[in-house]
Amino acid sequence: SYRSYPITSRGISKEVVDYFDVKMSVTENGLPESHYYPYTKDGKIVAYKERRLPKTFSTHGDFKNVELFGQAQAVGSKMLIITEGELDALAVAQACREKYGRVYPVVSLPSASGLNTLLAQREWVSNYETVILMFDQDDAGSQAVEKAARIVGTGRCKVASLKGCKDPSELLLKHGSNAVVESIWGAKTWSPAGIV
Repeated sequence: SYRSYPITSRGISKEVVDYFDVKMSVTENGLPESHYYPYTKDGKIVAYKERRLPKTFSTHGDFKNVELFGQAQAVGSKMLIITEGELDALAVAQACREKYGRVYPVVSLPSASGLNTLLAQREWVSNYETVILMFDQDDAGSQAVEKAARIVGTGRCKVASLKGCKDPSELLLKHGSNAVVESIWGAKTWSPAGIV
């Protein structure tokens, strides 16, 4: 049977896990086994991405034309935050909840190469005035930023820097909610020639 638990190793509360409908399975000894991240189409769950701990991924259900992770929960039109992984989206949500008592719209690509999903959801993304990319601070992440920013469009796209951390998850664990929130507000406007 599938339940939800806080992800204590990542500093994620059960409230945030439940907010995104993430489910978990445990071993017979009660140890965490897998996370199941829901993916939606027209707001309904059609597939799950399974993360068998620590880090083996598989998918269940119909992954064709799914929305971004967290898209079904995202409301508002001011600011959207996009991360490269589900746990990073949960980390951003956790920081916002601790700091402001609510979750800001945050979504994740289904994978680092999941830019096709972003392209398919371009129209939905364009409803937001500002789109902040909080991608992994590595070479693959930098390349993904270039491509994602072109999809989102100049003028509304900003890029967050993560204070020497690899990703938002690590930023939350090492420096806490304030650091994550500061990284969001400190994001720099992106332009094709590099960050302005």
